[in-house]
Amino acid sequence: MELAFDSGPADFRVTRRMIPFVCTMLSMRTRTRRYSIVFVGVLGSAAARFVVADDVQSNLPSAHKAFPQSPPARLGAIEGFDDEAKYFAAMGRRADELIDSASSQPDTMKAASILAAANIVLSEQIEPFVSGKFLGIAASTSPDEVKAALDNVDEWLSLAPLSMRDSSNSSGDAKEKPEAEVKAAREIPRKLLILKAFAEALRVYVQPDADAHALRHAISALSVPLEDSSSEINAAARFWRACLQDREEKASTSPSSALLQPLESTAEVQPYTCFHRLLRSKRAAARGGYVSALASLIDARERAEQSFALATQKRQALRTIGQFRLHVLSEWYAHLDPASQTEERDWCADQAERIIAEQYKDEVGVLRIRPLIPIIAPAPKLDQPTRLDEPAGNKPPEPVQKPDRE
Repeated sequence: MELAFDSGPADFRVTRRMIPFVCTMLSMRTRTRRYSIVFVGVLGSAAARFVVADDVQSNLPSAHKAFPQSPPARLGAIEGFDDEAKYFAAMGRRADELIDSASSQPDTMKAASILAAANIVLSEQIEPFVSGKFLGIAASTSPDEVKAALDNVDEWLSLAPLSMRDSSNSSGDAKEKPEAEVKAAREIPRKLLILKAFAEALRVYVQPDADAHALRHAISALSVPLEDSSSEINAAARFWRACLQDREEKASTSPSSALLQPLESTAEVQPYTCFHRLLRSKRAAARGGYVSALASLIDARERAEQSFALATQKRQALRTIGQFRLHVLSEWYAHLDPASQTEERDWCADQAERIIAEQYKDEVGVLRIRPLIPIIAPAPKLDQPTRLDEPAGNKPPEPVQKPDRE
């Protein structure tokens, strides 16, 4: 017998031999059977699960089962592109066009075009590589190509202040400027600092050999977007800070509990909130908190069903959460003793088979972290649209000239 107070079928079953992995356990007895009521807290949420499991006549199979092989994961398709290399090249050309147009833009609009180009690279161009790295999926883009794109961003962002100073020295009184241009000029310093912080964070994240100093510096730099009034910028900064803290914790001899603390905001800002929950569940499992990790993923699944407006994104999010549930179950299965914990291992294998049967009926890719960061500096319209059939590659930012120094 088994009951679960949940939105769907029981997500996990608990027996007396699994007591060390749960938070609280109460027992009750009838004339013929003994039951256990298990309270499982959900990390970062007030939600909870109550599961009633029959300890005497368990429906877990008695024969030892092998853990099923997880289906291969692939990133969801990008609308309008059938190849990630073409997408990388097209986004690079969009950024190049903005840089080319910057030299002919009036006043502070030159700096705005530079920031927009950097934003495209950080939000969109390198996304397939970074999403693949987070999800453990190989990308068609090479690390050298990503490094070159980030090098361009650093160069462009270093030119933006010079462009602003050049414009202020040659444009006359601000009162003579259009109102839109004056407003854009006031926003440029803020956008520049935020983009620099995200650029540093992403550069360190994709570096496999980033040292502790680089990680700490990048984490500290993210304090700028963390203090911004935009909830979307906040959510992105919290997520990337957690990713860097994860890297820092793995390299440290004294693990921190920061990654397991409740989310700082209850707002659902996708995709960042969803991936933040996935990261925290993975870290909980790495510390042996398998039940907590699974409960957290159940909570993430319910929230994803409510917060993703587009049907395709929702399906991709649920597939991604299913992939993480398989990972946690696999880790738990491997941790259990094959000789004395066969029932628990069989349960893990059963749950994995259920997830594969229910969520892998069709070809759906996993959710991308798209955009990697919010669109902070929207791209102005160009006279010439991007040509998708042109050769690939980012061009160096030659059209933006530094002002002459006397």
